[in-house]
Amino acid sequence: MEITQRQGLVVWVYSLKQIKALRHYGTVMYVSRRMKYVYLYLDAKDVEATIGKLTKLRFVKSVEVSHRPELATSFGQASGAALDDEEDDDAIKARLDEVQARKGELAQTAGKTEGKTEHKDEGKTEEQAAAPEGVAETPQPAETTGAPASPTASGASSPRRAAKPSRNRRPSRQEGKSHAHH
Repeated sequence: MEITQRQGLVVWVYSLKQIKALRHYGTVMYVSRRMKYVYLYLDAKDVEATIGKLTKLRFVKSVEVSHRPELATSFGQASGAALDDEEDDDAIKARLDEVQARKGELAQTAGKTEGKTEHKDEGKTEEQAAAPEGVAETPQPAETTGAPASPTASGASSPRRAAKPSRNRRPSRQEGKSHAHH
């Protein structure tokens, strides 16, 4: 028995209502309702004629040919230029040694800087002394005495706005009862 070559087509559609009509052109393998495309399988010899027919349909946006037959599906050692196991292991070990040596250097330099607590200027804090020279200090917030500097700073709106009721607010039950019809 001879195996016929099959080819996939991605058919992008405007509407999903006519999906049943696409069954006449090939086997419907998948339908994406969210992205509005249909994946069809058909014989490879009929691809060109079917693409011409599908593009003429009003509900078809576009047609793409699947590239799956072009992809290599054998993933063995012979398919790529892989390193020998010994060479690969040696490269990994060398890189691991480099990383560990770098970690050791960083730990030593961090230990040296942590031990120093004396500063040139006794009035500086630890954060100020740790900052590099030439970098502007970040302003510290002023202490408040309890009263906000401005009404907008505390989150309160202006008194004019506070007196005015919101237009979008629903009336409460008690407000609604006074207007109820008996």
